[in-house]
Amino acid sequence: MLARRCQSELLRSSRLCQLLNRLPDPAPAAAVPLNKLEVPQRLLVGRLGASYGVQGWMKLQSFTDDPDAIFDYRPWMLQLRDALASDELVSVPKVETRQHGGSWLIRLPGCQSKEEATVYAGSSIFVDRENLPPLGEEGFYWHQLVGLRVRNRAGEDLGRVKKLIETGANDVLVLTVDKNAVPYADGGERLIPLLFDSVVMNVDLDQALIEVEWGSDY
Repeated sequence: MLARRCQSELLRSSRLCQLLNRLPDPAPAAAVPLNKLEVPQRLLVGRLGASYGVQGWMKLQSFTDDPDAIFDYRPWMLQLRDALASDELVSVPKVETRQHGGSWLIRLPGCQSKEEATVYAGSSIFVDRENLPPLGEEGFYWHQLVGLRVRNRAGEDLGRVKKLIETGANDVLVLTVDKNAVPYADGGERLIPLLFDSVVMNVDLDQALIEVEWGSDY
């Protein structure tokens, strides 16, 4: 029995575009010095909100399935709201946290006033994919499935995973039907529900292959 679990760690691109379009104009205050680094392969996990109070605290918006799980992903890398067109990030080794109602407040290193915190309001929070916490032998992340080929029990190539989407009832694999795949009657993309044991029978990351119980004419 395949008892794997799949964790979605990403924000869908349409939601990200809406988020970036709502970001406020940059504040004129000087930024708190943090360690600069080159842009790695990264995943968006949250966003810093407005400052809270006068002691440098900020509101936190988490994009992880479990909002508290954002603290498991370290180090954070911030893309400042006035640097959205560049690849420059700043590394945040640790933050102070405290709960406020049903949400979290955080304080960055060196931020002890409202003015210093305001510099980082609206910043996107990224993590390096290589630093994601391991899910064990029975787990994997969404991004690990993208690019894998999908083959059914009859040995037919159904296409390559382009992306995954959430539908409420279950997650769905969206396949690109390329020249190596069995043609799809409706043309375009092939959709396969991400249901383990009943549809998805095996995921082999080493072989970059997903085996499914799914007909090419479904």
